[in-house]
Amino acid sequence: GIVDHILCILPFEELLCRENGLAATFVGHPVLEDAFHAAAKSDRYRLQWHIAGDGGCFRKEHGLSPDSTLLSLLPGSRMQEVKRILPIFGGVLDLLNNSLQGATAVIPTVSNSKLITTVESIVKRWNTPVVVLPGASDRDKYNAFAASVAGLCTSGTSVLQMQLARLPCVVAYRANIITEWLIQHHTKLKYISLPNILLDSPVIPEALFSDCTPVKLAVLLRQLLQQQSLQQQQVEVACKVLNMLAPAESQQSSIKNLEFGNTKEKFTFLKPSLVAARTLLSLLGQFGQS
Repeated sequence: GIVDHILCILPFEELLCRENGLAATFVGHPVLEDAFHAAAKSDRYRLQWHIAGDGGCFRKEHGLSPDSTLLSLLPGSRMQEVKRILPIFGGVLDLLNNSLQGATAVIPTVSNSKLITTVESIVKRWNTPVVVLPGASDRDKYNAFAASVAGLCTSGTSVLQMQLARLPCVVAYRANIITEWLIQHHTKLKYISLPNILLDSPVIPEALFSDCTPVKLAVLLRQLLQQQSLQQQQVEVACKVLNMLAPAESQQSSIKNLEFGNTKEKFTFLKPSLVAARTLLSLLGQFGQS
């Protein structure tokens, strides 16, 4: 066939592929690489699916008052996505300005000069102060999350990054008319964000399609900020969700009889990128013998 083997990043994909006659291996989700990188920089290596940034450091570096209320906004990494959702985020801030003391938005971006220019062009018209982090490093991003009270993001990897940071968030999703119609009428998805899909529960509030408006998002974000129980619920399920995205038990069991110099070496062996590499090398070896 055209495809010899599929490397899956979601836990349910391997079984789905195999049920349809496709060889596959679940290697883990690439967002977990952030946790490995953070642990590797620590003086005492301890891998856990939690990245605790330095919020105080972030405020100091950007001249932000300790009393200001920071919101992390992640409008996506694709140009059309940003153009579609970022103006909606601006509308949300306008609606929340009166209820949030010293509201300031923080927007980390990818390293794309055109996208950065687009973001800066949109936010300069906002009434709310904005800190744009062009081509934000992991350090900048997770420090920003640590300084924030909540996040507003598009569905995708950004939701999982906020789970790694234990930052409660609200998810927004808009697409072109055709894509939205296909999702609504030709899929069985009840949710868009991956944590909700994995848990089959609306733990993270979502505003989707035509409901993704400044008014709807402002209501959801205000509820999240006012109800500690909603915030705590997201924090409590984060570890469960991220564990579901870790390399499969078959990968973990394969290292039980191996000897490692230290704990760091053992856990690094389970990085999704290395699991993928080992899978490819194994397959290449099999093909070479056939």
